[in-house]
Amino acid sequence: WTYTLAYLDEETDKAMFIVGCHHKNRVSLLRIGIKPGERVIGLSKFSRVADWVFSRPHIQEEAVMILADEIERLCNPQGLAILVKAQHYCMKWRGVKEPQTSMVNSVVRGDFRHDPSLKAEFFELVKQQESMLVR
Repeated sequence: WTYTLAYLDEETDKAMFIVGCHHKNRVSLLRIGIKPGERVIGLSKFSRVADWVFSRPHIQEEAVMILADEIERLCNPQGLAILVKAQHYCMKWRGVKEPQTSMVNSVVRGDFRHDPSLKAEFFELVKQQESMLVR
């Protein structure tokens, strides 16, 4: 299969935040899998679109769906998979004060939704890359 797995994480120079309706959440993991259609966009476009979406006030679930919608609008892929993991500072600093708290959302569309092996391959690559970052 031909698709791209792009990612931004805490190890990069740029921190991305989801601006929640009442607070900010740091995006610590963003993975995008694309099975291209007829149109292809440059890798930096994914980062710019993600920055634009995550800089607006949304809850995390909405932001992931909006990102998926925008990527589909830009390149009309045959398949799209997105995984976002964000740290919620309202839970780290206030309330339960749980320092390791994060929330994960994913969106799978097109061939990633209908082909179980393609979907499994995407999430396995995400798992492998995350384990490499931890080392």
